[in-house]
Amino acid sequence: MKIDLATLAFGYKVKSGGATPNWATSLGQGKEYKINNGPEIDDMLKGIIYCNAPLGRVATKIGKGGRLVNGSDSDKRFVLAAVFPVVYVNDKLISDAKFIMLITKDDSESHSGRLRLKYGPSNTYIEGDMSYSNADFYQKVREQLNLAEDACWFVSRIDVKNQNELHLNAHIVNPNGSMEYETTEDLHASWKSLIGDDEESNESSGNYYLSPAWFAEIAQKYTSVDIEAEQIYKEFKEKYGPEALKAVSGLDLLHKMFINETRDKENLCYVLEFDKQYSPFGGIGGGSAYKYGLYYSLDKQSWMTGAGRSPKALSQSEAIELGTNIREELLKGVEVIESIGDFSKLSAYVELNSKLHDVMPTILNKKWVMKYFHMLFPQVFPPFYNYDWQTKVLDTIDSEPDESAFVRMGQIALFVKQCGISALAFSKVIYNLDSLDPVKEDSVSAVTEVYTFASEIGNGKNVVVYGTPGCGKSYYVQNKLLAQFGVVNDEQHRIRTTFYQDYTNTDFVGQIIPKVKEDKSVTYEFNPGPFALALKMAIKYPNEAVSLIIEELNRGNAASIFGDIFQLLDRNEKGQSQYKITNVNLQDYLNDQFKEQNVCFDYIVIPSNLYIVATMNTSDQNVFTLDTAFKRRWKFEKLPNVFANDHEYAKYFVPGMEKVTWEELVNKINRFIVSRADELSSEDKQLGVYFIGKDSLCENLDEVTNENKKREFAYKLLEYLWDDVAKYSHSDWFDPEIKTLDQLITEYMKNGQKVFVNGIFE
Repeated sequence: MKIDLATLAFGYKVKSGGATPNWATSLGQGKEYKINNGPEIDDMLKGIIYCNAPLGRVATKIGKGGRLVNGSDSDKRFVLAAVFPVVYVNDKLISDAKFIMLITKDDSESHSGRLRLKYGPSNTYIEGDMSYSNADFYQKVREQLNLAEDACWFVSRIDVKNQNELHLNAHIVNPNGSMEYETTEDLHASWKSLIGDDEESNESSGNYYLSPAWFAEIAQKYTSVDIEAEQIYKEFKEKYGPEALKAVSGLDLLHKMFINETRDKENLCYVLEFDKQYSPFGGIGGGSAYKYGLYYSLDKQSWMTGAGRSPKALSQSEAIELGTNIREELLKGVEVIESIGDFSKLSAYVELNSKLHDVMPTILNKKWVMKYFHMLFPQVFPPFYNYDWQTKVLDTIDSEPDESAFVRMGQIALFVKQCGISALAFSKVIYNLDSLDPVKEDSVSAVTEVYTFASEIGNGKNVVVYGTPGCGKSYYVQNKLLAQFGVVNDEQHRIRTTFYQDYTNTDFVGQIIPKVKEDKSVTYEFNPGPFALALKMAIKYPNEAVSLIIEELNRGNAASIFGDIFQLLDRNEKGQSQYKITNVNLQDYLNDQFKEQNVCFDYIVIPSNLYIVATMNTSDQNVFTLDTAFKRRWKFEKLPNVFANDHEYAKYFVPGMEKVTWEELVNKINRFIVSRADELSSEDKQLGVYFIGKDSLCENLDEVTNENKKREFAYKLLEYLWDDVAKYSHSDWFDPEIKTLDQLITEYMKNGQKVFVNGIFE
């Protein structure tokens, strides 16, 4: 089987780093890290089982820094060990030599469960007083092949024959001494030319390699992210680019860059970490605001620097001086990046790292700085800012991580360039790698079908049901209107929400929020809002009617709440959105929810089986005015405020009044309202026929004197009349001697309808 290039190699140096072999090849890079297919891997596993050795007699070095682990240790990681007694190198038997092969199981957070074939020199087998190591074996190879101690050579294949024979295919680059290469790319290009075309590719040998071509193919499902990102990059540069930061000074600079005493959300540090539109460009969450080098603490009422354990309070002038210095370091970093220009080789990133050390002594390697650089130079810096993510990505693409953060970013960026895609699209593939299975032959073609939102139901609508308070709008929607549309009455087909003054677009659609896992690590996940849930259900049941019910539409700023969804309200003759939008977070959510259906969501529309029905009180029409552009996308249906023949409690009696039914009370008060010239008492203020529930009324006449019933009814009816209907004309409605609501309630408890002026109940 072919092993990963430069993972078993000797006698070379790379000027720009990455010159240490990792002495292992993955046996599974796909979903759940299941072992790759292929006859050569089968032969390898059979050989390891046939030549198996007790784990208690094995030791090796594991992880970064090379910690020695014994087979008897609880955290040993290796699950199988074998000692091969017969070993050939280029068909030459290496006499008096043994080779120790291990299979390890990764337990890191990023690759938990991945299996590796490990063949490093530290692999050791102990037998009585004797011990054998692969370091001893490699020394015997040098001696028997007449290679210098520092000779440059590498192994490209390890194969098992007859279950106990191990065959290594070695390439001698320089038998007399070491070799030096400018970059890892130069090394790989040189060594691949020595391997030639006679060896099978990774795919054919069963060791699947996540190639640039594979990433390019998978990234096709994320092409829409680049469209939206282009505008966001542009807007960011205009607001926070070098010229924008140069243009401010003093306190304005602090407010422009740092979390400050005003707690506005338009400063650089806040938007990089918390603004949802920048979340697709990589996260920098975690830790405290000290990580920015400067921030204003409301608790301490002071500008702060230092760290949580060693905080330092600053005066405003000291804060301005420090903030200016941070700004200058940031701008000098930008100048260095622009001066290098060509980042086509890893040596450019090595040079960049060196120069940034000189001009950015206090903020180098800060995650927010890296994200700032990505927003300005997205093709130079990929959106991976912490060590764990950078090493996870490099591990995935089989590249040995450099010790420098900027060089690691360079390693990733150069691979992305080979893929021919944007760094953002590449990151989407990485973040969704667990949902893909690159081992399956059809994994690429299976995810490329774009979902079209098609439905056999072709009459989706946007409907607003409006009328006076209590006229039965919610009841009508729930029990009659949705039934007409064929919407099943259950939670899957009817999603309900209510607008209010502080209701936002992220409440309505959904937002990315941090979630703490059982192991205390933090992940960022999309928390769907009612619109996302309704859309998901409409997709899940494409040929069944689904409804999104919005109560109190104009109690919130509807146009702002809908945001970009507003564009979707225009429907064609089939009831589907006439226009498409790109909403990356919503698309990612749907891609995750329907990943098993082998479809991708390249855009968002409202399907024709999704009905959006809203209710609105006419008396609340001035809370948030609906503009003409919003209104014309809805069908408005006014609900008549009349007592139907089947009204359940029209003939119930009113507590505290003499033989007055609910129907009589409503009709008399409403006639008084509409007969008045005062525009503040317009028909919008009428009582709805369901304004009071039947539990607050009296089915039998002998209940009207019940004190509890009277008090409950009085507060529900009289408070509305006093505060809304008669707000500016109390004396036109009630006894002029009554000056307060409390007095009105007290008088009603004593005298019933006599609290009203003459004319209302005539």
